Amino acid sequence: GVVHDLNPSSQRNLAVVVQHHLLMTKSTDEPPPPERSRSVMDYDSKADLKRAMTCGKRAEDSEGAASPVEDFDWITNNLDMSISCAQNLEEEMARLLTLKSYLILDAKREQKFERITALAGRIFDVPIALVSLVDLGRQWFMSNRGLGGRETPRSLAFCAHAIMSTQDLLVVPNASLDPRFMNNALVTSDPHIRFYAGAPLICPEGYKLGTLCIIDRKPRPMGLNLMEKQNLRELAAMVMDAMVGRKEELERVSQDQSRSIACAAHDLLTPLTSIELNLGLLLEDERLANMMDDHQRDLLHTVVGCSDLMGRICIQAIEAFRGNVVENNRKRKMQLSDGIALDGEPYVQSGMEEEEEGSVNVGRLIETLGVFIEPYPKSVPLTMEVDEDVPPVIISDDLKLFRSILNFLTNACSHTTQGSVHLRLYVNRPHPEKDDPGHLVFECEDTGPGIDVEMYPSLFVPFCGEENAKKQLRSPGLNQEFGSAHSEMNNSGLGLYSVASSIQSLGGEYGFRPRVDPDCTSPVTGSIFWFSIPIVLPSSAQENDTMSVESEDMSPQGFNEMDLNSTEQMLSQTSIGAKNGGNVREAAGPEGDDPDVSRSTKKRAIGECVATPSDVNPKIPATRTKCVLVIDDSLTIRKGIDKAFTRLGFEVTQAENGLEGLQMLKSKPYDAVLCDFLMPVMDGLDFVQQYRAWEAAHRSSFHQHIIGISAHATGSDAEMGLKRGMDKYIGKPIPLKTLKEISLSEEVQECSNKLDEEFQRANVDQWQSNLSTVPSIEQRSSRVCLVAENSPEVVKTLIQCAESRGWRASVVTDGEDALRLLKMRAWHGIFISDSIYPLTGASCVARFREWEGMNRVSRQNNIYLLGENHNASANCILPHGFDGVFGKPINPQLFLDLLNNIALTENSETEHIVVR
Repeated sequence: GVVHDLNPSSQRNLAVVVQHHLLMTKSTDEPPPPERSRSVMDYDSKADLKRAMTCGKRAEDSEGAASPVEDFDWITNNLDMSISCAQNLEEEMARLLTLKSYLILDAKREQKFERITALAGRIFDVPIALVSLVDLGRQWFMSNRGLGGRETPRSLAFCAHAIMSTQDLLVVPNASLDPRFMNNALVTSDPHIRFYAGAPLICPEGYKLGTLCIIDRKPRPMGLNLMEKQNLRELAAMVMDAMVGRKEELERVSQDQSRSIACAAHDLLTPLTSIELNLGLLLEDERLANMMDDHQRDLLHTVVGCSDLMGRICIQAIEAFRGNVVENNRKRKMQLSDGIALDGEPYVQSGMEEEEEGSVNVGRLIETLGVFIEPYPKSVPLTMEVDEDVPPVIISDDLKLFRSILNFLTNACSHTTQGSVHLRLYVNRPHPEKDDPGHLVFECEDTGPGIDVEMYPSLFVPFCGEENAKKQLRSPGLNQEFGSAHSEMNNSGLGLYSVASSIQSLGGEYGFRPRVDPDCTSPVTGSIFWFSIPIVLPSSAQENDTMSVESEDMSPQGFNEMDLNSTEQMLSQTSIGAKNGGNVREAAGPEGDDPDVSRSTKKRAIGECVATPSDVNPKIPATRTKCVLVIDDSLTIRKGIDKAFTRLGFEVTQAENGLEGLQMLKSKPYDAVLCDFLMPVMDGLDFVQQYRAWEAAHRSSFHQHIIGISAHATGSDAEMGLKRGMDKYIGKPIPLKTLKEISLSEEVQECSNKLDEEFQRANVDQWQSNLSTVPSIEQRSSRVCLVAENSPEVVKTLIQCAESRGWRASVVTDGEDALRLLKMRAWHGIFISDSIYPLTGASCVARFREWEGMNRVSRQNNIYLLGENHNASANCILPHGFDGVFGKPINPQLFLDLLNNIALTENSETEHIVVR
């Protein structure tokens, strides 16, 4: 009665407790469960499989028990050596690994195999036909027509003899009379095998993976005739063809999935590059740093760390798709240890590139986890504990460990609404008497609702289908709060699958168990998810070095402390913007603007510097402004690099493809050129090859420093770029620190020194003659406004007021013309009527704001709506994109006051507008 009063969830949890209690208190007279045969699928690596085959089954399972009896379950003891090959450990291990690669063991039934066994049964008139695969300690049936169960121990398998036979078929006319099989349990009891014939399944790699066999309960003294033998061989070949086709299809699907993941990761790198560069600029903004409190500063540090983590995950996904990640990294470390690429040319690593395996500071790892998990929504306390015997530094992959722990913690926080979540790190040493550091265990315990027993087999595998997703949904509380998209992601199974993949690649283990009260006095809820990795300790010198600096890239706090210090040094060495040599940049009026403005996107500063008498000095300037050319088809990348180099005192020119970049580079040399690999019209390789040929003929005295940049160029692509004429290669995302290093590199300094010398040798007379064309101070400070109005009276009043304050005005009466002029340049003031047509003022500004977000760095300010009979004292909700409203008919004095306010605001602020 008490049980029926409990809700379904409590009943299930009570059932789990009872099950565990029964397991702990079961009678010793109860027969043990059937012994499980070993499979090659149980071992993640070749070394583990070899160890298992060498030690034997009982020795492996004894865990150090005294005098274990070894059971080499893969060895067939009663072979007929007159027609059989001798078994060999290396050969059998290679055969098993090949069988594993077909990904067929323990698969669901498939019709293509069922049809073949059905056909075999009819052709040979036998009750049993099998597709049998000989595994490590078992034979497993992909199809078992006429026989119950899908596996038997290998020691009983007729097929284990068939794969060792030197003949093309193994035929046993009467098993009860054959000394190899007469005492076999499959002969003396059900299914009472008498006749057996098996044709080996020979894979393209040359190994016999199993057989297609036919079985009868009656002896057949004559065996098979020649035609029957040929039929059996043909059917076996059909089975093998089906297995090969199945493997190729699985590999194609896996490749497609990996390609999709890699493409998504690559596409994310572009916005991530911009995010990282802009975050770097924010971190260097001293005014912003002084305005932020500690909490806001921590939030910014967390964002920086998250973006860095996302970049590393993307890079890892792309390299995993390319394959042979570990081998490539080891080769790269050997080849680039002295900064030399494969062809002997310099190579620069991106700041996001990490070694596949390296030192991990455990304390820093936990500290960083705390920073990342702190903003994650949670309803219960989260505690983290590291046992005293955990080594401070281990050799492993910090990113895989971090992602795996984070998956456990976020899953636990999402599903736990009462109690707590606890993470513990401890050392497990199963053999303390041996000189073995043991395994480092990461254990996440929560007091959530637990997991249904029927879901246990589906843990750590990606879920497919709506039913599985519904089953995994354990607690709707938090998931409903975050919305359906969050719920779908949380219940996709990908988080635990990611843990399984990562930990397996590190040679570790993972698992789950429900929380159980050790005293079994009360039901408990919750789950314990865990994984462990072998402890590999670094050398003493490496450990000491790692304790001070390791994992700094991963820790938001450590990263920013290091970055801010280097920033202060950089700012002390570099003058920024117009302060560098008193260089003045200005905006031309509308009549001086080219509507196409060259798609190289030159930078213009509006109101940045008003010339003073000292600016108009008939002397050659002491220094020139350094300049960089950025060639990339991504506007986001160009904007980010533009901002960073501008902060470093460079003037930046942009080009969106190799052809534009080639034309610009021919027109003038630059201190440095950054060029993407893959672009439309002309890619980076063609660009650099054509420029080097032109440079040799027309500018041989100056070697232009060109750096290749790409998010997905392969090692061969990078080699090709260096051979074509690039000086270095850097992978995206490009951290701000890397751009600083470029600006201070010897190669860029050498280019700058040569360009400075040429600048100083410039013709003085030509320079002075150019001064005569410099606009006057009054002309420089003249402001320009755009008026879009179809009322002549309103236009006349606005122009008279603007000219009285030294403004110039461009007037249009059509919304389409207004939109075109808005895109053409930055304006000091814009006044658009609500009555223009066919494109209204509100629609015009809305379209402009949408275009502006994709094509400009800074926002166009001072856009005012000219509205009929507007009451200035009334509250007004503006249409999207406007900064204010001005009523018609125009009050001249109020309009003059508005122009004065715009001028005053402009004098105190500097806007940088980049036009595409």
